[in-house]
Amino acid sequence: MDPTGQKQAVNVKHMKSLKKKVEQKHKDKWKHPEYVKDPDSPRWCLGPSCVYPTQPGSKYCLDDYGMKLAGDHINNILPQCIQQWQRSPCFANEHGKKMLERIHHEQQDTYTHLKDMECHFHELEAIILRGKHQAVCVDY
Repeated sequence: MDPTGQKQAVNVKHMKSLKKKVEQKHKDKWKHPEYVKDPDSPRWCLGPSCVYPTQPGSKYCLDDYGMKLAGDHINNILPQCIQQWQRSPCFANEHGKKMLERIHHEQQDTYTHLKDMECHFHELEAIILRGKHQAVCVDY
């Protein structure tokens, strides 16, 4: 079996087990008196094709529905957000590139100045050496 087919098989198996788990939780949930329908404000689960009322203070009948929908939403939206983020220029990157370019120019200027100083040093050394080889002239 190829990896893609294997992944799809695992996803199908996971979805079936999640469906069984949700159905079991629904059966267990209806045993609690707090889930008796309030005739004044019936609220229904926002889960896909769900026909059960919501938990108090929630949009869903089970926490698993909310987590699953949030995970699906993230999996659908995140790749698009990453692509958009990669396409847009980052101010910090642009600033960093400018600073790096400025530092590179400073390094080049410093290297050129150092070479000039080295040339002057050698010229002075040559003058000193010629001076040491000159005969001393004493005029009295």
